[in-house]
Amino acid sequence: MTGAGGMGNMAGEGLGGLSREGLDVLSTLFWDRKFRKIKSWYVPRPDDVIITASFDLTVGEACRRLGVEHVIASTIDPETLEISYLNFSSNKVRRFREIYGEDAVIDEFYTDSRHDQPMIDIARTAYLVRGDKVIRIK
Repeated sequence: MTGAGGMGNMAGEGLGGLSREGLDVLSTLFWDRKFRKIKSWYVPRPDDVIITASFDLTVGEACRRLGVEHVIASTIDPETLEISYLNFSSNKVRRFREIYGEDAVIDEFYTDSRHDQPMIDIARTAYLVRGDKVIRIK
């Protein structure tokens, strides 16, 4: 592999032209190993929305396992592996409003990053998650 940091061209070398099915298998294997890291206190509710900068190809599997139907994530084109939408910082608010409307209310927002300040600002209450600690920050 070549390129900055040895990463090479992800579409051409790194994933070897994996199909969508191949990417789905990788995601499944990833969550087989990592699903246990989801906090035990999280009990999904029907109106939950997962808003993440992670990619839909990976986070979608976790949401499926949790039974969460609503997810707003970054997206990549599975054929080219090019980022088609980056759901980060103020983009999260923009996309949330596009999907749920200007009047939608976020009762509780949980995050592990201060980069989510725009979402914290529009939520009624917000919590910062650090390891097993949940700290109310709004």
